[in-house]
Amino acid sequence: MRDSVSTTAAAFCSGLAGGAALLAAFQHIARRRALESTRPLDVQDPEAIRHPAAALTELLVRYHENLQRRDPHRGEPGNTSYSVRSKVKPGELRDQLPTACPEDPQSYADIFRDVG
Repeated sequence: MRDSVSTTAAAFCSGLAGGAALLAAFQHIARRRALESTRPLDVQDPEAIRHPAAALTELLVRYHENLQRRDPHRGEPGNTSYSVRSKVKPGELRDQLPTACPEDPQSYADIFRDVG
């Protein structure tokens, strides 16, 4: 019986260690991809600019679509500009910011998702 428990415990620990190693490998790959996506753009290479430029264009298009949308946070219907007066209370945006800078980089896609 004792050998069975030892074997089971050893198998569990082995599986746990394998899972931890797999998780570390996935985290390493994700970090490497994020670092790759945030490297400075080579303006001499049109392909390097294509995806970030397309994402920025999409952000601008959504901004202009929101100008026409009936939304209580965007002003009156048919109004083609955002409200001049702030719709947030003092300190509200500050309270939404993280208390520390991120330790890992974010991809451009994540950044555009945050601001869009």
